Amino acid sequence: MQHAVLSYETRLFIDGEFVPSKSGAVFPTVNPATEQVICNVSEAKEEDVDAAVDAAARAFAPAAPWRTMGGPARRDLIMKLAELIERDANALAYLESLDNGKPFSGANAGGYGSEVDMMLAVKHLRYYAGWADKMGGQVRSLSNTLFSPWLPLSNTHTHTHTHTHTPNPHTLLART
Repeated sequence: MQHAVLSYETRLFIDGEFVPSKSGAVFPTVNPATEQVICNVSEAKEEDVDAAVDAAARAFAPAAPWRTMGGPARRDLIMKLAELIERDANALAYLESLDNGKPFSGANAGGYGSEVDMMLAVKHLRYYAGWADKMGGQVRSLSNTLFSPWLPLSNTHTHTHTHTHTPNPHTLLART
């Protein structure tokens, strides 16, 4: 299959922009099917990784846009990403095949080539985008009664902990 010659972005993506590695180091990425160098890619060293980690921490800080944005806006952004992948699926599948040696077409890979990977990526993004406006971080209070899970939601707030304290059931039963 003949493909158009593509230009490759080879810099690191840190803090919302493409940047060269601070050391200037690069490494070759090789087509495993032909063992030919596809291009040289910026190599992240410790300084670059630190910059990327700092950028990620800022991106998810309590007042950052992603953290304060509502579910519908998050859904829309994830759906936009799915649309862009779908729009450019052929070029992305070609690059994926070139880089990892996997067949482009599913017909040549037992039904699972790089073009199928793109379709699955789009489907997964759309599935999870659908949850973005349905999970609002609301929690139910478990105080003072064994039956509180059936009560209406108490003062709702964004839940940032991975677990909450649940009262000892024996204590609750002793109160009744």
